[in-house]
Amino acid sequence: MIYLKPIFLLAIFALTACSSNQSQYIVPGVSLNKTDKYYVIRDNSDERNLDNLIVEALSDRGYTVSSGPKIDIPENINYLIYYGS
Repeated sequence: MIYLKPIFLLAIFALTACSSNQSQYIVPGVSLNKTDKYYVIRDNSDERNLDNLIVEALSDRGYTVSSGPKIDIPENINYLIYYGS
């Protein structure tokens, strides 16, 4: 069960790596847990609503996650998730 988290995160990032160079950065030593709050920063050039897919995938797995523009990040967020080109 402990190995499912990295696989899940890689799958989420794979959804966003379609047609351009993508990068990801996960801070070493960070342990994601379901009591933390996550916020997906919407990419303004995204016409496929990938932020909604990421939110749905994480929510289905029990994480508390929301999304929106960078200027609307709530104060009580523990982790930011950014995708984009």
